[in-house]
Amino acid sequence: MPKRRDVLDAGRLAAAVPGVVPPSYGGRLIKLWDALLLFIDEGLLTNSDADKAWLKLIFRGREMMSDTELRAEIAARTSSSNVAEMQRRA
Repeated sequence: MPKRRDVLDAGRLAAAVPGVVPPSYGGRLIKLWDALLLFIDEGLLTNSDADKAWLKLIFRGREMMSDTELRAEIAARTSSSNVAEMQRRA
């Protein structure tokens, strides 16, 4: 009798071992300007030239990126900004 094949996809792997699967394997693909508008609406970015330049840098010329990868980049940026602010205050 043939054995049942268990197909391992990125979503199941991410659920089984959080933090191991790179964020680029999950989420939906989103274009640069759509991402900017989405994250402005969510309060994660502003419409400033600095945020636009940063987002363009993150995209590195790609047409689309995973929204989960972008959220990870925003979280890293936010946490490093918080650390820098705490160091300035100390």
